[in-house]
Amino acid sequence: LRKLSRGLNRSIVSQLSGENDDDPTVQQTWEKTLEEVSLGYIWHDESGDLDHVFLAKRFGLQQKAGKLRVIDDCSVGGINGALGVVEKYKVHALDETAAFLTWMLQFSQKGIELEGMSGRTYDMKHAYKQYGIAEADRKLVRLAVRNPVDHTVALFGINSLPFGASGSVGGFLRISLAVWYIGLVMFRLAWTAYFDDYTVFCRDMLISNTSKTVDNLFDLLGIEVAREGSKATGFSKQFKSLGVELDLRDFCRAEARIGHTSERREEIGAVLDDILRDRKSGV
Repeated sequence: LRKLSRGLNRSIVSQLSGENDDDPTVQQTWEKTLEEVSLGYIWHDESGDLDHVFLAKRFGLQQKAGKLRVIDDCSVGGINGALGVVEKYKVHALDETAAFLTWMLQFSQKGIELEGMSGRTYDMKHAYKQYGIAEADRKLVRLAVRNPVDHTVALFGINSLPFGASGSVGGFLRISLAVWYIGLVMFRLAWTAYFDDYTVFCRDMLISNTSKTVDNLFDLLGIEVAREGSKATGFSKQFKSLGVELDLRDFCRAEARIGHTSERREEIGAVLDDILRDRKSGV
């Protein structure tokens, strides 16, 4: 990578030099970059050195509701290709959540009377950005970003895990699963961890206790989670997790449901309507 970096770096700068400064995505990406500087996640490197660093290409990706996600492409400059891992990454996807619910429901088959169950999802704020990088990487890695104000390509050093680096995934998942394990073993929390989303279940009579336990655990570990807004809902019989809706209203009757959210159902319906309309019109 050291031998190839000079050519790769200049190629990335050339790509960014050709971007349209009037493009709203380019402008929003620059604004987001300046915001991260103010928060201390990255820092402006004014040296302009392209010979002793490895570049990652930063670009913006438009998501739903006009939200912009900034991606730091660490593949184009060869950074991701320099990483090797021996362990297999582990996350608790929807399968694990369903298995957890099934396990709890099976108590009804052992003669234990089921009680009401509720749940919620905790979402970490600026997940990757809460954790720093190794000093050696801080000296080597730079983000190349198009500056639509000065019509130049700016370089930024990084203080926290970049979103787009393979190493960030492994490092963050180790932390994520460690936090889950602490909650499971020390506090007997019935929860799962999917990257920065923690889905928690508890009996209705223990909602207050569970809520305080999780809040205190995150506070003690210095982890910022959403405490207000749409991602900070309280415990409920119906709640969203990993893009689906969990329904625990009939848990006392040994039933739990997992299905699409209303928004997702409308989206799927619209897609199917478009397909049927195109078929009728012969497209």
